[in-house]
Amino acid sequence: MSQPAPRRFILLRLGYCHLKNVRGFKLLCQAARAEHMETTNIQEAAATVCDVLWIPFSYVPPMAFPNAKRIIYGPHNFVFPFGGWTRLDLRGDSRVSYNCLSEWNRGVVRKSLEGTAANYPLCTLPFPVDTEDFRPKTIEKSLDCFVYFKKRRPEHLEAVLDTLKRLSIDLGRGLSYVVLKYGSYKEEDYKDVLAAARYGIWVGCHEPQGFALEEALSCNVPLVVWDAAKMGDEWNESVSRPEYGEEEGAHVATSIPYWSGECGLVVKEADELMTALRAMNVLYTSYCPRDFVLRTLSPRACAARWLEGEAEVPSKIGPA
Repeated sequence: MSQPAPRRFILLRLGYCHLKNVRGFKLLCQAARAEHMETTNIQEAAATVCDVLWIPFSYVPPMAFPNAKRIIYGPHNFVFPFGGWTRLDLRGDSRVSYNCLSEWNRGVVRKSLEGTAANYPLCTLPFPVDTEDFRPKTIEKSLDCFVYFKKRRPEHLEAVLDTLKRLSIDLGRGLSYVVLKYGSYKEEDYKDVLAAARYGIWVGCHEPQGFALEEALSCNVPLVVWDAAKMGDEWNESVSRPEYGEEEGAHVATSIPYWSGECGLVVKEADELMTALRAMNVLYTSYCPRDFVLRTLSPRACAARWLEGEAEVPSKIGPA
């Protein structure tokens, strides 16, 4: 009896690609027992038989790749679709889809395409977390918590720190914590904090996937998340993004596209922080966020989605 042909995944790298996505793609290949191939040569990719062809940035017509069983474009071509992406009609090729990473982002893209000539499937295929690199460490916890802050208004960080101060007074002891600001720490330092902290407080902007948050969960560190409600909640004093919209309901978003109640607690407003932190300070050992990550964002779970469809991993806005 002849052996089935080995699987092959191809990354056609024609422009920018997030390093975590590249690493995740390699993990997908390992989990699927597939050969990993990376190239910048369109002709080489076209001539090679593969199960998955991933083109994270740029567009080459799918007809150029007759030997690919599945073709995934994105997620790096746009925040909101523009130009040729609003005119593409790919209904004749069932192999093709554009990866929006998560459900809330697919909703934004779908809404942006309304009234245009575009017609192509939008999929939500997350990249896996490196669950071996980010795993619990068997060391004594030396920090009560950490605060992760990414592109939110300064007063939001001040509100968290003020709440921690008031909680320390109520408890009769100083809570130990560190503040991690996006872009100002090294990954090894982050791993050290995750190993030492009992729980985390997350104040971030919208995330199509959110690797850093998922890596904390993979280390079995539960979180109190002050969730972003819309894309316009992102704040950066040096860059204005008026297209995100400040009005209520504009481009509904979330900081936690992959989440369940076993990961921690979610708040929407500053006045909810004290109640959530009181609870987490006592109940942090009752959460099992790593179980959620292993079940939904491990290399094996994500590889199944990339090969077969989207049913294996739920994606929804906010907590389950």
